[in-house]
Amino acid sequence: MELQKLQKTSSTENSKSFKCEICKDTEVIFCKDEQGRSFVRDCSCKKINDSKRRLARTALANKADKYKLDTYIATEQWQKSILSSAVSFINNFKDNWYYIGGQVGSGKTHICTGITQELSFDYGLSFDYILFNKKMTELKQIKFSNDEDKKEKYRENMQRLFEIDILFIDDLYKIEPSRADLDILFDIINERYLSNKTCIISSEKTIKEIFSYDEAIASRIFEKCGKYAIGISKDMNKNYRLKSLNAI
Repeated sequence: MELQKLQKTSSTENSKSFKCEICKDTEVIFCKDEQGRSFVRDCSCKKINDSKRRLARTALANKADKYKLDTYIATEQWQKSILSSAVSFINNFKDNWYYIGGQVGSGKTHICTGITQELSFDYGLSFDYILFNKKMTELKQIKFSNDEDKKEKYRENMQRLFEIDILFIDDLYKIEPSRADLDILFDIINERYLSNKTCIISSEKTIKEIFSYDEAIASRIFEKCGKYAIGISKDMNKNYRLKSLNAI
């Protein structure tokens, strides 16, 4: 019945303009097997559309168009090096993580968002985005609640963070983390470390600086990132947000 409905929809809308002319925006293609039996399969556009829908459900939705690799301004050598590292990571992301830390306003979230979009759209990978302090506060509230429903919600939240293909952690250690924050983060990092799930991490702290918070967490991040642990030296001239200020 569903197949007939899709076929009818496809045949009655031939005169319309579609984003995908192959499937007429149904995201499925009608096929026949060797015995002449009809079946449907996903159109190639479905992978991209699924990624866009996932993106729309995250806090990155309003930054998606602005924060792409091809909109990252790379005029100075340090910017070119960052962009080069991002492209290299995308081509070698399996079993690797990406960490970029340092100067405020230097485009760290931009480059990480660009990487996330490229991986999701090109490979059809699921992803989640968390702003570190906000997510830790949310998780602590439900983890330490006496409400069993909230405790179950905590387990579900954590399981998603364990299993999602790509996890983008933004602004790691923006505010001094509590022991509870570090315990939750360790569970996430360790689980993804053991299962070889990709992490993309931005922070105002360099990779060396995060060792002072928790060595077990930092050492796992450092090992998984390898050459993709990028540090941006602290220099106000590298702060994009100050470029429009008049000199005084």
